[in-house]
Amino acid sequence: MKNGLDQENSLNPPERSNKNSNGGPDFWKYLNIALLAVLIIIGANRFIFPMIGGGNDNLSQIGMAYYTENYAEKMGTEGVESRVQNLGCHKEIHIYKDGTLVMRLSYFNGKVYEL
Repeated sequence: MKNGLDQENSLNPPERSNKNSNGGPDFWKYLNIALLAVLIIIGANRFIFPMIGGGNDNLSQIGMAYYTENYAEKMGTEGVESRVQNLGCHKEIHIYKDGTLVMRLSYFNGKVYEL
């Protein structure tokens, strides 16, 4: 019988718990899950959400509209173009007149701000 009990115990794996050898919860397992969740959120904010919003064409049009409303009479609109510069953490709208940068704009929460 002794051989039968030894064989039976060797086939059944030991029971596992969510506690480490010190008797506390398995801290590292939960820390790894939290770090993975943070990485997923950062990745979504960095790569997915910027694609959902308005594209560069929309920002360029907003910049041209702002320039036309506020500066067309003073500086004229001939030779004026707008380009969107992606600076990584934010985008800026640059207004060029005859190839020279004349204005930097930022668009946030529906409003245009001069930089």
